[in-house]
Amino acid sequence: LVPVETLNRNVSDMLGGMLAADPSERPSASCVCMSPYFTTPPWEGAFSEAFSLAERRLHAFHNFMHNIRTSKNWLSPLEIRVRRVNVTDYILQNWQADWVLRKTTVYFEHQFDQELMSDLGRPYEPRVGSQVAEMFRIFWMQIVEYDGLWEIDPKTKCVHIAPAGDNYTELDKIFGTLEVVGGMLAKCMLEGYTCPIKFAPAVFKYLLDLSDTINLRDMQACPIDYEEMRELKVLAACPNYATVARNVGSGLAGLTFDNLLDLSSQTQETVKVTDDSKLQYIIARVQEHQIVQRQGGLEAMRSGFGVIPETVLKYMVPQTVLTGDDLMIALQGYGAVSANDLISRLRFTGFVPADV
Repeated sequence: LVPVETLNRNVSDMLGGMLAADPSERPSASCVCMSPYFTTPPWEGAFSEAFSLAERRLHAFHNFMHNIRTSKNWLSPLEIRVRRVNVTDYILQNWQADWVLRKTTVYFEHQFDQELMSDLGRPYEPRVGSQVAEMFRIFWMQIVEYDGLWEIDPKTKCVHIAPAGDNYTELDKIFGTLEVVGGMLAKCMLEGYTCPIKFAPAVFKYLLDLSDTINLRDMQACPIDYEEMRELKVLAACPNYATVARNVGSGLAGLTFDNLLDLSSQTQETVKVTDDSKLQYIIARVQEHQIVQRQGGLEAMRSGFGVIPETVLKYMVPQTVLTGDDLMIALQGYGAVSANDLISRLRFTGFVPADV
C-alpha cells in the first residue's frame, strides 16, 4: 500500500522475509504480528523521513492551491450551460486553454426541449448553478469510456494512454481529446476537485516531466505480456547475467538492444546485453513500453496540463518539487483498503498450529 522506500529498515526487512522465495525462511504469523509495524503507535517507527517529506510537500502544495482559489487573480468567470448527457461532448467542442484559470459555474439544462417543457407547463430555465463537482464527475465517467483513448489493465484497473495504432487519420482527433483531458486535470487541481480515474503512475510522472524516473514497478501497473515481465524481473534480480545467459532455458539468452536505442552513430553491429549494460537494457525496455509507444498521446496530455508546472508550481514559495506519487495523491487522494477487503483476499494453506 505504501512504496517500500518510505518504510524504515525494520518494516522493509519484515516484508522481505514475508516474500522470501524459500517458505522455511518466512516468519510465522505470530512473529509478523510482533513486528514494530503493528506494536508501535501510528507514525512512530513505521515510516521513514521520506514519508514525512512527502507529507510536507503535499501540505505546502495544498496550502498554495487554497491561496490560489481564494485569490482575486483569476481570469473572467466561466459559465457552462449544458445537458448532463452532453457534458463531455460540450467540453471537447468548446474547450479553450484559458478555461483552466477561470472559475466555473455550471447550469444543467433540462433533458427535454423547450416545446415539450412548455407542454408540460414547466419552466425551461436551467437548474441552479454551482454544479461544478457534478460536471467533473460526469466528464471523467464519460471520457474513460471513449474508444481508442485508453489501455486499462484488467487486474490493477490502472488507465494508461493506448499505444498509437495504424489509423493515423484519427490521431489528430485523439491528441486533441487528450490535450483537453490534461487541461481538465489541471482545472480539477486548481478548483479543488479530485479525479476518480486511476491513471497509471507513468502518466503522472510524464505530466511533471519526470519520465526518466519511470521504472519496472510502474510498468507492472499496465497490461504487459507475462513472459516479457518475467524476463525483465529475472534479469533485474540476476547477479551474474553472463553465466545465466548461457542457459537457453533461462529465456535470457541472446538479448540485444535492437530497436531500443539508436546506436547507429556508434556501431552498425548488433549490441548484446552484458552484465554492465543490463540495467540500461531494462530502462530502455521500460521506456519503450511506457513512453515511446504512447509518446504522442502523452505529449498532448502534458500540453493541456502545462499550466500547472509552468504557471503554478514555478511560483510556489517555498519552492516545492512534486513527485509523480505526490501528483497522484493530490489528484486522487490517498488510496485505502478496508480490513474486510484485505481479509477476503487472504488464503492460508499448509499451516499447522505451531506456525500461528
